[in-house]
Amino acid sequence: MKILFVIGQLDIGGIECWLDDLTNLIHLKKPDVEIYVLVDKPHKGVLEDKFSQRGITILRVNSSKISKVSYIKDLFFILRKYKFDVIHSNVSFTNGINLLLAFIARVPTRISHIHSNRNNQKQQKLKKLNYFFLKILIELFSTHKIAVSEQSKNNYLSHQNVLIMPCGINLGKIVNHEDIKARKDWDNNSILLCSVGRLEPVKNLEFTIKLVSELPIHYKYVIAGEGSLRKELEQLVKNLNLQDRVVFIGNITSTISFLKTNANILLFPSHHEGFGIVAIEAQLAGIPVIASTNVPISTKISNAIYYISSNDKTAWINKIKHMNTKNIKLTIEPDIFDIKNNYNRLIRIYTKNDR
Repeated sequence: MKILFVIGQLDIGGIECWLDDLTNLIHLKKPDVEIYVLVDKPHKGVLEDKFSQRGITILRVNSSKISKVSYIKDLFFILRKYKFDVIHSNVSFTNGINLLLAFIARVPTRISHIHSNRNNQKQQKLKKLNYFFLKILIELFSTHKIAVSEQSKNNYLSHQNVLIMPCGINLGKIVNHEDIKARKDWDNNSILLCSVGRLEPVKNLEFTIKLVSELPIHYKYVIAGEGSLRKELEQLVKNLNLQDRVVFIGNITSTISFLKTNANILLFPSHHEGFGIVAIEAQLAGIPVIASTNVPISTKISNAIYYISSNDKTAWINKIKHMNTKNIKLTIEPDIFDIKNNYNRLIRIYTKNDR
């Protein structure tokens, strides 16, 4: 059986780490399955070598954002050449184009997997029309529809026959963690705030950096991840004279391991999230979370996550100052979020039309 996973890139991010754990399980339990991952970013992703070492083939096409014609041409050529049994597309509304091409190329199992929630975003009429067209393609040419939460399910035109499947986590990572500190010169009295994710506009990190400037000096802020806004955010830190209190540490290999050493509180101020796996990872690691109201309520698995509007700066500051970082109790069994559950459900889908 040949499976093609479509994803934007293989850098460190929630979807990428989920795919890392999933493909590792497939590799271990189904060694005869041929796994391919298609990306549309020109640079080599941080995880690519790791995937290649498992025998996974990385395929690269031109980005649809640069040239839709080149993207369609490249993808259709790949679909015809490799004759996949399954295409599992994880690129939001672009899933529609991918599944149409897969239908023409006679790929029997065509999965649309939505990881984001863009329904609340303000969009220009032309973009709305484009998204509507892509949603129609998803309805017409997908054999299976998956969403990571009830909120992300709303991105589909039809809410029928949508599998709600939160992204799973390798729970083994909770047990073992490395003592990797972002800043060794910060004393033990420091309260460490932390954010993990892509440095992109949707993550709203400008908001939390500005919050730090209004907090007492013993509050420090660790930002893990890479993205197009890194230089801009670093400049903001300089402008606010926060160089000794805010640190950018780039990509990390294990969120749970990192949080256990570098966080007292996780800040998660996103403009929109389909699920928000880092909030789950933080709670499993015993770290309380302050999230924006744009993060799905389904991320609440303990008594230590709070949802506050990112328009209410004062409420964020007050909650940070008065956060209880002890006696965190899980209200949901962590096994629900085990990546093995994702594996079992998906393998049943993948093998249904196995040639």
